[in-house]
Amino acid sequence: KANLTEAETVARIHREYVNAGADAIKTNTYQANPLTIPDRAELREIIVSGFKIASAVGGAKVFAEIGNICADAKISEGAYLEVAENFLDCGAKNFLFETLDDIEPVLKAIEFIRANLSDSIIITSFAVSEDGYTRLGRSYSRLIRRALEVADFAGMNCVSGPSVMLRLAEGLSGAPGSLTSEGFDYSKLSIMPNA
Repeated sequence: KANLTEAETVARIHREYVNAGADAIKTNTYQANPLTIPDRAELREIIVSGFKIASAVGGAKVFAEIGNICADAKISEGAYLEVAENFLDCGAKNFLFETLDDIEPVLKAIEFIRANLSDSIIITSFAVSEDGYTRLGRSYSRLIRRALEVADFAGMNCVSGPSVMLRLAEGLSGAPGSLTSEGFDYSKLSIMPNA
């Protein structure tokens, strides 16, 4: 709710990232979804405010941040779609689905974004443990392969640190179950490790 109660603080943090050289920032909306904020009017207000705050900073691309929605697949699917619709209504063009544990629940939201905004940039990012699996037991290489069929970029964030993500990223090329037998296009990889 900081987008409503501490808008200037949120804007200051965005400005600090841009001033430090960031060419992209994400809205402060990680947990803005119908499960955490069941009041639809309040949810929309938080999303709209988060997008407006980030957009007003200028100097960087703004990504609509959509965090992991922990519910059964059908409920999650509808929630992701609702959040994506709210962002499209605000004018969002770039989307970050992050800390995911599966790709399936976000597919309808991505399809909806593509149908309404063909030039959008979509990133999907998965929370992967050291063993290369999400908390649902999904393989990172299979998730990334599937995600790149519908998204512009795919990768990993949260849970693991830089050395683990580097090892996992290196495993995407040429290993059994890797993305292609010829190797992996690393220009499509997104890595956001924990510090």
